Amino acid sequence: MAHQTAGGPYTGGASYDYEVGPDGKRYAVAGEVPIDYGPVPGDPQATVEKMQTVIAAAMHQLIHRQRICKLPLKHGSTYSKQS
Repeated sequence: MAHQTAGGPYTGGASYDYEVGPDGKRYAVAGEVPIDYGPVPGDPQATVEKMQTVIAAAMHQLIHRQRICKLPLKHGSTYSKQS
């Protein structure tokens, strides 16, 4: 859901894979959100802005987990949110 929110108009609906736990309840164990990463025809600046949103959506969960778990990002990785 976080990717979907961060991706705004460029994302589709989330889909999840479920497994049944020992208690008989279904638990989501994986999921994905489709995202449109194609260029904006005839508008390079709009393409740059779109890609910034796409990258932010892709990185959102990683950044969130890094904050929760206090794990460093992979060596050499950087993330900068553009305003």
